[in-house]
Amino acid sequence: MTIEGDIDKSIAFFCTMMAADLQDLMIKLKARTTSVAIIGLGYVGLPLYRCASQYVEVMGYDIDESRIKMIKMTDHDAKVTSSVPDISKAFVYIVCVPTDITKDKLPDLTHLKESSQAISKWLNKGDVVIYESTVYPGCTEEECLPILETGSGLKPNVEFTIGYAPERIVPGVADLQLSNISRVVSAGTESGRQFVHDFYKLFINADVHIAPSIKVAEAAKIVENTQRDLNISLMNELAIIFDKLDIDTQEVLEAADTKWNFHKYHPGLVGGHCISVDPFYLLYKSRAVGHEPKVIAAGREINDYLPLFIAEKLESTLLKNNVAIKGARIIVFGLTFKENIDDMRNSKVVDLVKALQAKGANVTIKDSHVNEEIIHSLVGPYVASEDGVYDAAIVAVKHDDVVALGADYFYNLLTEDKVLFDLKRVIDSSDKERFQYWAL
Repeated sequence: MTIEGDIDKSIAFFCTMMAADLQDLMIKLKARTTSVAIIGLGYVGLPLYRCASQYVEVMGYDIDESRIKMIKMTDHDAKVTSSVPDISKAFVYIVCVPTDITKDKLPDLTHLKESSQAISKWLNKGDVVIYESTVYPGCTEEECLPILETGSGLKPNVEFTIGYAPERIVPGVADLQLSNISRVVSAGTESGRQFVHDFYKLFINADVHIAPSIKVAEAAKIVENTQRDLNISLMNELAIIFDKLDIDTQEVLEAADTKWNFHKYHPGLVGGHCISVDPFYLLYKSRAVGHEPKVIAAGREINDYLPLFIAEKLESTLLKNNVAIKGARIIVFGLTFKENIDDMRNSKVVDLVKALQAKGANVTIKDSHVNEEIIHSLVGPYVASEDGVYDAAIVAVKHDDVVALGADYFYNLLTEDKVLFDLKRVIDSSDKERFQYWAL
């Protein structure tokens, strides 16, 4: 037997042992005799904690002590902590920390690396580490795995299992809860992939697809959001073109939608943690391997430009009424990145407000979902809405309470020119004629 043959036999032996250990771990998880630790209790980790804890023993961890206090205020029985020793005895660790971008729009892996470093200190043989954070293809094994290996002194996929199960969360949509959203999972070994699949099937009623590698699962997640970003960017560019041609974009889309294979998307401000961030991860990795991506980059450029386009359109509209943008009073309805949530991350409405302020406009913001201190930080103390004093109103987010206001409310707020930019088309077509109306 050659040395290489001995090594192959040794690896095969350890893989067999690991498969048996993972089967035993699953039995213990179902019996609640061992525990899972969820690292990061934000918009991904907290729903996962609440869902999984119905079926297995879970301890939630977050570095933010105020978040832990808030969770315990709403759920006195919640097993959550900001103390590291409280989760050090877990056998499964699920990392749900944010992956953002830097000022230069490069991947910011700070939280991911710090979490990996922390886990490595108490990682034991037979443990499983699963990452849910969205990253570029290769990141989990190129960045996180070496940290776990070095810090623990254990061999990955031999003495511990590394897995990947990218999050799929839809904030603000009641019909799409974590338990009924299909998932993609993977791991570094066949037995690991089966374990991660079986673990998520404990609390996921929808399909759980096993990807053949972690890289494939990472790529699938980032493609999901990049595709949507590109589809919306096409609509945004069409809206810009059709505006110059004096054509209603919505009427064009309704006509085109009569074709059986037309895919209907709508123009709009693209914010949030996923769609406006993830393409930059793919851009980064593409450039790292020597390919300059053109389509993805162009899509991002269009979507990032839209707030300025809207501000410039409003400036020209006011100028036709002999109203200068400098000093104009403008009220904006909605500040979050989507309707009926309080999530402000990467909201392009913020960019729109800043673009208007840069032109000298006096901006008032109304959003019942956003803490007043956040609004104050953007536009100063809140000024109560007064009838007939605003030179323009912008409906930026389709919150239910904004839709409920009705056309008369907007009409009475505005000066005689009645300039209404209805970015979300909340006004009925029968009421449009009452305004100088514009929509994407």
